[in-house]
Amino acid sequence: MKSSTVRVMAAADEDPAIGTILLAFATDPMARWTWPHA
Repeated sequence: MKSSTVRVMAAADEDPAIGTILLAFATDPMARWTWPHA
């Protein structure tokens, strides 16, 4: 198995990273039920 590199996120990368996570779970029914106002 190929290993991945983990790095600390810079403050400038925070908004795009959060946006990616939100987009990934935007249509997930459990996430929408758990956090309806997110």
